[in-house]
Formats: sequence, C-alpha cells, structure tokens
Amino acid sequence: MKSIVINHQCGHSETHEDTGGFRAGFLEWLKTNDCTSCFKQNEENKCLPKLINGTEKQIAWAENIRKKAIGEMKNSLRLYKAKHEHSQRAEAVVLKRQLNTKAKYWIDMRTLEFNLAWLEQQCEY
Repeated sequence: MKSIVINHQCGHSETHEDTGGFRAGFLEWLKTNDCTSCFKQNEENKCLPKLINGTEKQIAWAENIRKKAIGEMKNSLRLYKAKHEHSQRAEAVVLKRQLNTKAKYWIDMRTLEFNLAWLEQQCEY
C-alpha cells in the first residue's frame, strides 16, 4: 500500500493511503478540497444560523472569530464532561453562545478564551 501526501486547498497536508491505485483525476480533485478535519468542521458550521447586524466586512470577521471560539467551546465542553458528572448546564451554555447571531457579540468576544475555566465559571449557580 502506497501513501500519498496531498496539499489541500485549506492549506493543510494530509496523507492518503492508496489501496488500489488512485487515478490522476482523483488526486487532482483531492487537492481542490479541504482536508478531512476542515471538511468536518465546515459541515458542522453549516448548521449554525447566519450572523446579522453588521457590515459585510464585520460579519466576515465575526464568522472567523465564531468558528475559532466554537472550536474552543467544544473542546472545553469535552474536558468539562470528563471532569464533572452533570454536564447539561454546560451543554446549554455552549449551545446558547453558538446560536448567538449578532456579529458585534463575536467581535466583542474575540479576546476571550473559551477554555475549561471559562465554562466552569459560566456553570456556577
């Protein structure tokens, strides 16, 4: 079995195992697509509501901030679930933030670290 490294359009490189002989057209097609992890992340983000209340430039900036923040929140939620027995409140906190559609909110939150300490603080009663 031959390993082939593909440089994807997202900027990441990924090793693909050639189990039966890749056709040249397929290899070219792989290069024009995102790597597996970027593809999965983009698919998850398609379910999010569109951002509103801002200029086109602000909304584009806020989308990038939101994408990074949601990744941090998901990681924090995973750590929270491993540490705490009950995680329903933490799940609700993360979902509420993910569904915020105001571009201004995400721009204002751009310096906040959505880490485990942040999530634990949000879950305090």
